Amino acid sequence: MRPPAGRAPAAGSRGITVVTAAVVIFLLIAANALYVAAEFSAVASRRTRIEELAGEGNALARALLPLMSSSRALDTYVAACQIGITLSSLVLGAYGQATVGRALAGRLQESGGLSPEAALSLAAVVTLAGLVSAQVVLGELLPKSVAIRYPVTVALATTVPMRWSLWLFAPLTWLLNGSASVLLRLLRVPSGPRLHVHAPEDIDYLVEESHEGGMLDDAERERLHNVLRLANRRVREVMVPRTRVFAIPADTPVEDLVRIATDSPYTRIPVYRGSLDDVLGLLHVKDLLAASAGPGPVDLEKLLRDMPLVPESRLVVDLLSDLRDRHQHMALVVDEYGGTSGIVTLEDLLEEVVGEIPDEYEKGPADRVVPLGEGGYRVPGTLPLADLAELTGLVVGDSESDTVAGLVMEKLGRIPEQGERLDYDGWTFKVEAMDGHSLVSVLLHPREAEEP
Repeated sequence: MRPPAGRAPAAGSRGITVVTAAVVIFLLIAANALYVAAEFSAVASRRTRIEELAGEGNALARALLPLMSSSRALDTYVAACQIGITLSSLVLGAYGQATVGRALAGRLQESGGLSPEAALSLAAVVTLAGLVSAQVVLGELLPKSVAIRYPVTVALATTVPMRWSLWLFAPLTWLLNGSASVLLRLLRVPSGPRLHVHAPEDIDYLVEESHEGGMLDDAERERLHNVLRLANRRVREVMVPRTRVFAIPADTPVEDLVRIATDSPYTRIPVYRGSLDDVLGLLHVKDLLAASAGPGPVDLEKLLRDMPLVPESRLVVDLLSDLRDRHQHMALVVDEYGGTSGIVTLEDLLEEVVGEIPDEYEKGPADRVVPLGEGGYRVPGTLPLADLAELTGLVVGDSESDTVAGLVMEKLGRIPEQGERLDYDGWTFKVEAMDGHSLVSVLLHPREAEEP
């Protein structure tokens, strides 16, 4: 029975109404938070991790896995979350205005002397602001942050209520997904499985973030960066140049061959006729020693093994796979005119990923990058310009050269002399060592760090 006009409801009745409204509003915001958390955690979770937990016997993971088994299943899951978010928000707004808004309007009318229309308008604005603030903070931002930080944990925790929601919203989900599919076809947007495609730059950024978050140590980060960089590396950037190739002529007497082989640190030696442009094959020292210990004469050419030829422009990743499949350890690098540019070993290629491997071709001091004081470096002349850019940030876009030595010679326009300097783009290149016409090492300093 309604109270007489002008008489306020009893205090106890008003208290019960306020408590009821607060509980209902809290539950609606909690429902919104549930669907927000479920949506973000499902999208952010790795399916492989869910499969791993399911394989370990986690019941929630086994229940969640079918809901993420395909892009269509995930679309349905996300659609159910969106329906839940929309319905809870609409009900929250309507219920809040009908209870809190009306109660606040009555208070404003009684204590503020406002007209009924003004009191209702002001109460609607205040109620809307309060509900929106609570909804955004408690129902959106908080669950989203938690879901992104702990996606798998949150996804598992919301599995049971989401299974019920999928069953409850199934007709509406089917209708809305069907409508969206029709619109996509009208807009000529291709349908198909959702592919999480990342450019190498994106993966590089993810690696850096994982390192900063403590998931990867320095060595792991470096290896992953090297793998990404390897995709665009050419053989000419990692080969041993012709001027540094250790090889022996085919007309060398057997006695000298044995002495050279036993004195050298190499186990595989190219053999040439006349010049390195005519390499006959690869001599394994163990084959030579075994043949020289026998009773008969040594036929060098019969001991030689095939040495694959590769163009200097070939991608490192392709050559790495080829050498592995052919069980080869060394290849001869040729230029576009058919001349020998150098050699490349399997270890050279692997070092591009895992770093330096101590072996028979282990680099000497002149082949290493050595940090110096005040931001300077000692770099080998054979250092690729891509590595120089990564080391110093100096990107050389207008050069036809591949190495530091080539850059110095190109900018000077001649073969440099020891001690000669080149100022280029804020850096000073000082020729530290020469070997004939070959630039062995360079001292590199930022211009502002130099002494006057």
